[in-house]
Amino acid sequence: MNPVLATFHWMLDALESAGVPYMVMGGWAVQAWGRPRPTFDVDFTLSLSEDEFDGLLKQLDEKGALVDHAFLKGFRDTLAGFSKVHISRFEFPDPIRVDLFLVRTEYQRTAFSRRRQVAMFGRTVWVMAPEDLILHKLMAGRHKDLAAVEEIVDLHRNTGVLDGDYLRHWAAHLSVGEELSRFLPS
Repeated sequence: MNPVLATFHWMLDALESAGVPYMVMGGWAVQAWGRPRPTFDVDFTLSLSEDEFDGLLKQLDEKGALVDHAFLKGFRDTLAGFSKVHISRFEFPDPIRVDLFLVRTEYQRTAFSRRRQVAMFGRTVWVMAPEDLILHKLMAGRHKDLAAVEEIVDLHRNTGVLDGDYLRHWAAHLSVGEELSRFLPS
């Protein structure tokens, strides 16, 4: 098993055994709604209180993950206004990065409530809905993220899977409405 996939499974096992409400996001979610492609890290959104999250970080640290001391003491990083922590897990020969985002904003609560169960790699996992994945990829705005948006929209344009009204509403709130219009005209 490749090291990133092994880390993905390790995190799923850790979250599920601890009863942590999660959703897969990032490149792994793209595989659920787009076409398989390589990804080099693992991204999850978690719905936990700060105390519960501190406990989870300690558990992950005890299970061999590399958790920065500052995160164990309560420091949180931010990305696009979203609270997050990154940890690493050593899977020979390199460390694999795991980003853990915390549900803290109105948008994140809405996105989390829309997560879906899908079959991936022989198991059923909670994955970010395709509309929210598109919004996240638009916020990131890198070439590879925009390519993923184009692919997801093209694959699902006429399937009834995508909720255009939801996308336009949150794209306006998240300041990516203009970017969305390139892929999903009004």
